[in-house]
Amino acid sequence: MEKPRKIEFHNDCEKVLHHSLVAVTPEEGCALLVGCKSESISIHKTNHWQIKLIWPCLNIWDSKIWKPYKVAHKKKISSHAKESKSNRFAINPLDQLIAQRWARANNMQVLGTAHSHPNSNGVPSKLDLSYVVRPSLMLILDEQKQINAWWISNNQKVQSIEVAFCLKK
Repeated sequence: MEKPRKIEFHNDCEKVLHHSLVAVTPEEGCALLVGCKSESISIHKTNHWQIKLIWPCLNIWDSKIWKPYKVAHKKKISSHAKESKSNRFAINPLDQLIAQRWARANNMQVLGTAHSHPNSNGVPSKLDLSYVVRPSLMLILDEQKQINAWWISNNQKVQSIEVAFCLKK
């Protein structure tokens, strides 16, 4: 999968994302990003992803569920903070499935995930990276309420992506 050069928020998606992620503070909020991919026909091909819908999700993170996963996959994540929904998130797989079906029925796709870091910066944490199993888009709303876009590759290399805000429909 090729990294997008730019992420475009359409309509009120930026506002919906902010409100849904901030609404659950001090816990981490989470959402799926639904839209489409487009490529310009100019000489310099640009791969833009258009976010046309925010699919807010419930953070279902629970240490009883996720700690065995880390042990089973030998993920060694050092953490000095007590693990809770205030510094961890998990999206319900059923939410993912329903969003994927809805997106396909509407000629779109789930482009990635978004979550908040209500008490830290907008850079993917080691734990965030440990759960990435394929190249993917990750947006993080930081403690300053700024949206940060990241492309995470198979080898967990993190690359920043430009974010644009459009009023197009």
